[in-house]
Amino acid sequence: MRWVGLLVLIVAGFVVGLFVVSRTMGPNDEQRAALAWLDDEPAPPGRNAFAALWLIEYDVPPEEVESVVAADVENYRQALNGAASSQVLSNLTSVAEGRFARHSSRPSGLQHCGSASQACLASVRAQRDEYAQQIEHDRAIVERVRGLSAFDHYRSPMKGHTFAPLPALRWIFVSPAASALDFVEGRQQAALEAVCRDVETWRRLSAQSDSLVFAVTGGAMVAVGSRLFADMLAELPLDQPLPPICSTAFDPLHVAPDLCSAMRGEEQTVHAHLERNDQEAYRFLRPLVLDVRATRAMMAPVYGHACAAPVRRALADGGDIPPVPGVPALRQWRCISNVLGCSVAPMTAVAYTPYLQRFQDIHAMVRAVDHALRLRAEAGTNGGFSFQAQRKSELRLDADAARAAVIDSATGKIRIPLRGHSGQSDWRTPLPASRSDPPAEVQ
Repeated sequence: MRWVGLLVLIVAGFVVGLFVVSRTMGPNDEQRAALAWLDDEPAPPGRNAFAALWLIEYDVPPEEVESVVAADVENYRQALNGAASSQVLSNLTSVAEGRFARHSSRPSGLQHCGSASQACLASVRAQRDEYAQQIEHDRAIVERVRGLSAFDHYRSPMKGHTFAPLPALRWIFVSPAASALDFVEGRQQAALEAVCRDVETWRRLSAQSDSLVFAVTGGAMVAVGSRLFADMLAELPLDQPLPPICSTAFDPLHVAPDLCSAMRGEEQTVHAHLERNDQEAYRFLRPLVLDVRATRAMMAPVYGHACAAPVRRALADGGDIPPVPGVPALRQWRCISNVLGCSVAPMTAVAYTPYLQRFQDIHAMVRAVDHALRLRAEAGTNGGFSFQAQRKSELRLDADAARAAVIDSATGKIRIPLRGHSGQSDWRTPLPASRSDPPAEVQ
């Protein structure tokens, strides 16, 4: 029995020693660099769009917006204290409820223009009267959405939980529908001005957002606006003047696509979730299988990946996105004291690449529309388009980009391949004036 007891003590001491060594292992060089990226976030300049979006449904006087938002933030912080990781906090009701009038949805069966694959202009033209009634009902929301052009970034003070509240982002898509209606009803300059300003606004806000959900929604708004504007150009004659904002809204260099800030926010949410989870059930056992600090270090290269210069460059020029760094496998020494963390961390390594690819696609759409504008300017002095198609089928428009837009002479459209839109292999947009009367010459 003494030998058995001694053997048990030796084994126990060995296990404890391995646990201690594993727990004291710090982050490696790659993890330290990623942590530096994530922790070193300068305060963004300019105005924060959070308050305007948070209260977008309410008729709150401008002088009371700040106090209403402050009260809502305080209510959220109180709810956050002691909240479980699985508790839903996204149903927080603003103190504006019942105090100020709230805009309500009008059941019409119509869909706002919320998809880049949707022919927004054609949809509105096909149901013009129905859309006119809908937009009239939503006119206040349309003006508030367009007023977001006065803001520079989006930072939410309601963070620290997986199920934190978000503004009612569905309302932003009323603006392109209103622009399409203006165009159909003959208010073409107003329509062009609005859609170009929306694209410029949401390119900026989505690139300067601390929320992945917000960034993705803003990116969708850019894609919708790009498709809508290209359809408008197709119906306009080449000599139709364009608002000045349209010359910068689609300039690829005007706003670079960026998911760094959004991924920082995502990492902060996951970190807060791990810490909250660490304090919940089985809290006496949890420290033996979960090391929050080490788990954060393991995940840091995944979240910091979007901040790396090669990734940012690939988003802008369409090149191959560098692979997301891997995370330690369970068999590594540092996982002995962090079994749960090493089990969860690999899930993040594959979750975010599709978002990067989607943003790369959206920027490629912006580039395609920019090419359309350049072709329009050139054709305006030449009396039409004339292309010498390479390989008798395609003309590459962007020799500097890794993923170039091409003109498909068979369809007379600009085409770009897509990587991050499942079920959609390419995106096509008509040439300027190709649907006008008389149409532009395509040779």
